[in-house]
Amino acid sequence: MKYIKILKEVLKLEKEKENLFKKLENHSLIKLETNFFTTEDKNSFLKLWKEYIIFFENLQKLINKSEYRIFFVITDYNKLVIRKYLLILYFNSLILLLKIFWNHENFIRQFLWDNFKKDYWTFAKYIYKPNFINLINTPNIFIFPFKSRIDTKLYFMFEKNLLEKDYRILTDYKNIYFYITNRLKIILLFLSKNIWGLITRIRFTFRQNWLISKKNIEKYLKIAKTWDILLTRWNWNATNISIPGFWKHMSMYLWTWEYLKKNFDFKILKNLEDKKHYIIESTGIWVKIVELGKMLKKYDYLWVSRTNFKSEKIERTIKKSLENIGKWYDHLFNYYSDKSLVCSELIIKSYSRDFEDDVAIVIELEHIWIGLTYPPNNFVKKIILENFRKDSKVFFTFFIDSIEKTGENFISDEKNFYKTYKRPRLSLFLK
Repeated sequence: MKYIKILKEVLKLEKEKENLFKKLENHSLIKLETNFFTTEDKNSFLKLWKEYIIFFENLQKLINKSEYRIFFVITDYNKLVIRKYLLILYFNSLILLLKIFWNHENFIRQFLWDNFKKDYWTFAKYIYKPNFINLINTPNIFIFPFKSRIDTKLYFMFEKNLLEKDYRILTDYKNIYFYITNRLKIILLFLSKNIWGLITRIRFTFRQNWLISKKNIEKYLKIAKTWDILLTRWNWNATNISIPGFWKHMSMYLWTWEYLKKNFDFKILKNLEDKKHYIIESTGIWVKIVELGKMLKKYDYLWVSRTNFKSEKIERTIKKSLENIGKWYDHLFNYYSDKSLVCSELIIKSYSRDFEDDVAIVIELEHIWIGLTYPPNNFVKKIILENFRKDSKVFFTFFIDSIEKTGENFISDEKNFYKTYKRPRLSLFLK
């Protein structure tokens, strides 16, 4: 009988499921208490999810094989029992996934969404076919009268139930919620991309020039190092309203094109001049490389910080930042997504851990707009808090300050810099 062959495949899948979920429960990414994962964690999780794709696809094939009726007439009660068993197995697998994801659920859903055509939701929505839901909810008592028509080898399948009915309702709610919110994000992203481009061009001032002088830029270049983290701000720009704190933008100094060609093999880097100095940033549209002088001429303040990491870490950091060239600016401020990046996200993720014992810049995320991200101003607070600790990874290097009302621009010290994070967000209230 055909259903006996299906039964063997079902039992084989049950074993596969047990092995898969043991792997997932013991995965390093799942065991972490934070949502800051190493490159190693992410790559390993991607490989594991490919096994889940195969598992769910095979389960779907078996469900399709176990068709038990023609139109509305039941033709095979054995297949009916098998199909119900498979559907419960399918739903229980989804419930177990969410239980194991636990506090990493938001990140994992986004991570899968970014990297796979077949993610958690793709498999979850399969179960919402009306005939599937109807069969899952059909009590076994309605099938018992036809028990004589069912092979005794299948009797154990009557004992299969949903893990937790309450959790099943929660799972349904979450799946539908994430589906709707992701669709809304696509709409918001489209609107934001078009509106943000207009907002960045709006300045509430008649002043045509910016305050940072060429003389002070040259002073910085005398002490600049490849991995420097730059915080900047331009006054009177409309985008200042939406970004909390005084400091608005973060980027990283890369040195000259001559240096980049010698040390990194990236064909995407074109039309750069050997002797000119460049930075990498995510702003407005996408991640790009910009000439340092041109970039700083559009700002009124500059703070430079530097990490004390070893050269191997610095090289990996620069390489990771360069790998992001061309990625879209993240208008939804969603730190969990690696597909698009805000300015601070580009830098912090470049300085993230690659493996378990790797050093990194550790931060705490904050809700902005509808996303979870990291405002540049928070980086200043972090440095202040770590200033008196021996294990501090980042330290003050250089500060160009300005006075808005007089137009003065000058090199300032560390003591004055530490007061800047308390300065007003809006330029109207600056001295």
